[in-house]
Amino acid sequence: MRECLIRSAVWLLAVIVGVVPSVHAAHARLGVDIVKMAALINQAGYFRDFFFVVIVMSVFSFSNIIDHLFRDGATQSGWPRALGIIVSVYYLIIVIYGTLRFDEASGQLDSDDLSYDLTIVGITLGVSLVTEIGIALRIAYVPE
Repeated sequence: MRECLIRSAVWLLAVIVGVVPSVHAAHARLGVDIVKMAALINQAGYFRDFFFVVIVMSVFSFSNIIDHLFRDGATQSGWPRALGIIVSVYYLIIVIYGTLRFDEASGQLDSDDLSYDLTIVGITLGVSLVTEIGIALRIAYVPE
């Protein structure tokens, strides 16, 4: 349980570090209502910076998976290893998409693009949090 709390706290810190610059630049408030916050950031023309959190969290979780698979879980096999590889491929795709999107998403986005990108942000944040908790549980409950 302690490992889950530590990993969740580090995850939250990484999200805040990824989001705060765009929130500050747009003079918006950091809050739980991500849709409202993203709309304000988009109106100010800083959504591309807000979207950068996808790249940050994907690289963060990808590096943790790789570390776990090749260091801590090197002797493990089966579905946890396969799931780690599948999620790693997802993160690589998101990093590529996020990098390309970051390059083209300057200024204000229309509502369709904003909705789509917010969906990507939400899914990626959810998957990355589940990844961190999964790694923590795997570390905590796998015998040495």
